[in-house]
Amino acid sequence: MKKLIPLIILLLCSSVSAEEYIVDYTSSSLPTLNEALRVSYAKIRDLEDATIATIITGDTSVTTGVTDNTIVMTAAGTQEAKIDANGMTLKAGASVNEFSTDTTMAGNSDDAVPTEKAVKAYADGGVKGIEYIAGSTYIIAEANTEQSGSLTAYTKVKEIAVAWGGTIEINWEMKVNAQTGRTKIYVNGAAIGTEKSSGSTSYLAYQEATISVEPGDLVQLYYSISSGAGIEYVQNFNIKSTVPEVSMITLD
Repeated sequence: MKKLIPLIILLLCSSVSAEEYIVDYTSSSLPTLNEALRVSYAKIRDLEDATIATIITGDTSVTTGVTDNTIVMTAAGTQEAKIDANGMTLKAGASVNEFSTDTTMAGNSDDAVPTEKAVKAYADGGVKGIEYIAGSTYIIAEANTEQSGSLTAYTKVKEIAVAWGGTIEINWEMKVNAQTGRTKIYVNGAAIGTEKSSGSTSYLAYQEATISVEPGDLVQLYYSISSGAGIEYVQNFNIKSTVPEVSMITLD
């Protein structure tokens, strides 16, 4: 322990100007908070003008170590935080030595705390390395219920929300009892596919072989009929990929 004879105690009070006092304390008899420092703020220095400890009155104290280069923060007699060469440690949990701006989280560290911007960039990037690839190997999601209508303007009738990005295959069936039925694929309310039309009174199968999507996109089937005198029917709407996954049907 570095010898502390004598010490200079700098007392700062809100109501008086700063004053310096030379006090003869040994390392084994440092003043306690209550007996010697009845002010709002006190700094203890050695004769080389190096700060040894800073003490704040009340229930909170901050102590700077002499030999181990540490700062300890104590409240009501309980250590709440410590800063040393290893970083900062709170009362419980891991030691932290970095505020990280890594948007990939590649460090996978218990010692780094990511900034708000880094977390947002990581979340906005979605799940890396997993994408749909258009193909008929797996049915990712399906909305098979038969729906019918007689609207002459394109109207959304089925919808599937996808979890990943990539390319998907889309399939469905359509028929009418009269007139000409029309169907078209939309993504997030925007027309993507080509119009498929038919006057068949038996179900015919239709497909968009490759449609590109992003995570969270809404894949939709819209339909219309040439005249309100007829009724159009659709069913068995599904998306397929060569990569298996489970998506959520939001309208069937």
